[in-house]
Amino acid sequence: MTLSKTNIVTALVLSAALSACSFDTPSKITSNKLQLVQTVEQDVFATQNLTHDVLDSLAKAYMANDNGEMAVTVTYDPKSLVNTKVKAEREAKRIEDSLMSGGINSVSSSVLPVGSPPDYSVTTIRYVQYSAEGPKDCATMPGYENRADVGVVDIHQEYDYGCTIESLFAKQIANPSDLMGQDGFETLGSGRRAENAISGSGVYAPGPSPALSGERSSNN
Repeated sequence: MTLSKTNIVTALVLSAALSACSFDTPSKITSNKLQLVQTVEQDVFATQNLTHDVLDSLAKAYMANDNGEMAVTVTYDPKSLVNTKVKAEREAKRIEDSLMSGGINSVSSSVLPVGSPPDYSVTTIRYVQYSAEGPKDCATMPGYENRADVGVVDIHQEYDYGCTIESLFAKQIANPSDLMGQDGFETLGSGRRAENAISGSGVYAPGPSPALSGERSSNN
């Protein structure tokens, strides 16, 4: 049997391509997963400017994102006859009630004495905001953002496959804080507990289901 020149060249090319791969060749599939990112949001207001409308707007902005507990701190001047502790406590309660009526379930308020404040109370509103983002050190697939990159060998060789899928998945998570899981379900025993709960309840039988009996649609 003789080989044509074309077949010989093809065989050489395939041989070279296969020789480039070995058990030591690093994987081009990313092992990085999406990230849960926590940032601290903090706003400072003159207490007297926190009207019901302003607080309602703040509550709506808070509810539109996945956030942690909100902490409200109202300042007062221990030496002032106007900016007093009693007034600050009353304002803190008003602000907390207004935010909770706007739909926020977790609000804690407190007052803080300040040695050299302005002649008015200042309120600080602080909370943790959660967001899901793509894997760290992962670029998007060549051509996803710039069509000119499609087919560029060097860019494709540098790309770790799976990065774009993880990034797109992160954008679809409505409540990123769910990625932290729940207390009590972080051990490997949770699956065994679930099995024990349904074992013997009839949900799962130890063997195959028995043949059904009853009327037949035919004699066959």
